[in-house]
Amino acid sequence: MIDHNTAVRGQHVPFSLIEKALILLIFSTFAARFLVVSYLNISWDEFYFLSQVYEARAGSLVSHLQTLHVHFFQWLSLVSANEVDQIIAARIVMLALQGGTVWLIYGLCRRVVDRQAGLLAVLAYSSFSFSLLVGSSFRTDPIVTILLIGALYQLFLRDFTIRRLVFAGLLVGVAAMVTIKAAIYLPIFAVMFLLLLTNEFKKGLIATFWFGGSTLLAITIIYLWHSATMPADVAASQMVTGSFNKTVWPNGLFPRFDVLVYTLLSDVFLWLILFVGCVNILSKSTRQELGYNWWAIAAMILPLGAIFIYRNAFAYFYPFMMAPAIVIVAFGWTKIRSLLRRALQTIAVIAAMLVMMASVISKAIILPTQGITADDQRQLLAEIHKIFPEPVTYIDRNSMVSSFPKVGPFLSTWGLESYRAAGQPVYGNVITERQPQFLLLNSPAFAFMNGINDTVMEQYQLLSNDKDILKATYIHHWGPVYVPGILFDQDIVKGSTGFIVSISGDYVLEGRGAALIDGKWVAIGDAIFLDAGEHVVNFGVHEGGHLLLRWGKNLYKPEMPYDIQDIYGSR
Repeated sequence: MIDHNTAVRGQHVPFSLIEKALILLIFSTFAARFLVVSYLNISWDEFYFLSQVYEARAGSLVSHLQTLHVHFFQWLSLVSANEVDQIIAARIVMLALQGGTVWLIYGLCRRVVDRQAGLLAVLAYSSFSFSLLVGSSFRTDPIVTILLIGALYQLFLRDFTIRRLVFAGLLVGVAAMVTIKAAIYLPIFAVMFLLLLTNEFKKGLIATFWFGGSTLLAITIIYLWHSATMPADVAASQMVTGSFNKTVWPNGLFPRFDVLVYTLLSDVFLWLILFVGCVNILSKSTRQELGYNWWAIAAMILPLGAIFIYRNAFAYFYPFMMAPAIVIVAFGWTKIRSLLRRALQTIAVIAAMLVMMASVISKAIILPTQGITADDQRQLLAEIHKIFPEPVTYIDRNSMVSSFPKVGPFLSTWGLESYRAAGQPVYGNVITERQPQFLLLNSPAFAFMNGINDTVMEQYQLLSNDKDILKATYIHHWGPVYVPGILFDQDIVKGSTGFIVSISGDYVLEGRGAALIDGKWVAIGDAIFLDAGEHVVNFGVHEGGHLLLRWGKNLYKPEMPYDIQDIYGSR
């Protein structure tokens, strides 16, 4: 058994030079994160997360699960009119939450190791590639991580008082309402309470009641309150079942093997010490030293099991999975240190600090300013807001213009799989009913609009009918922005021809010459209002080249060139 007092004894002893250096480096990793928060390109799901805030304000958000955050980020619209600035402000909040998580992780480590080992383990987590790059992203993960680590902090290697049990249960209940991914931590709590039930059944039963009851109470109250603020939802049970079946069952082992390989190569130090910690715990078992504390420590590795089966084990998921396992990292470092002579211990910890700071420099200082940055995305959105000064409906992948109402399916890989499995074209009805006034080419699914569809994998392809209606409805305006328009065949020089307008509005004639549209002469540069439906054009005088009708009177067209193909920088 571990003597808890050895972990905290001497806590008033002055910090050693090595410990001071570790603290300084931990703070430096958070200083570096400000560069990540400010410059790293914003991923598509961060924009989607923001769009839910706007949907809640508009009363159009129907999902009652995994949307609790909408109540706490309504202030983002006051930061700026640009979605990128709003997300950066939200990232700063997430950075503060990550700081709290790191503090709680250190508290967990100090229950089993001394101060130096705890600080080094925390530095390992703070310099972890994925923690640096996406640990402060505007997603559910930073929120749920601090809640669940806070719950573990209340219970880990402590007496289960009613106050701690209730508080921990409330934190877990809130975490479950933030995201159902909170269930990934349930095995840790299960091990804790099973051990208590095994050792002291009556006490364990009472503890389980208080913890489980407060968790269910929190979930019930928050769900009822949250639901009362929103319109009717699909059945929550259907959503949970569907999400589980989609993300766990059909994907085989290591569904994100490429992500795992990346971190194994980039974070060798962290994974090596974690491995040593796991081996050390197993060795305690062979020497019959495995008691309650050792089982509780071993359980902290269990969330990382999601790597084997979880479809969405992307980079942003690793800081969430890894957080409790840092206790084992701390334990592994004490084992390594015990095998070294005193002089070598100092050399080893200095070498470890250098390795971890190299990761910070490469991942948090150099990488965020390479390729597509948040500045590029900010500039794009600024131009879109100039083209459309007021919110309009539009089509895109994931609600990038979050303050505008997006229409059409959500085009994540999951959404596209569901769309293709259904086999039903959708954009014809979307255009007829919602009249989207632009299409933003920010998904491989729209690559056919600029003629590079042949390079797009089958899983991203839209149905042919949807491609046809989008191609017939929108013309290129600027960069990735397409607006309603009709491009007439340049071979037409005279005579009448019919054409179909899908989206009502003012249309401006462009080209050279003039046209008789529905019996009214329209000169180049003139606008005519056209209802959705069939129309007739007669080209009386045509001086060659294309003639087209572009939606929008005095529609702003940016002069700056824009040739970025991947708006999200492959994230």
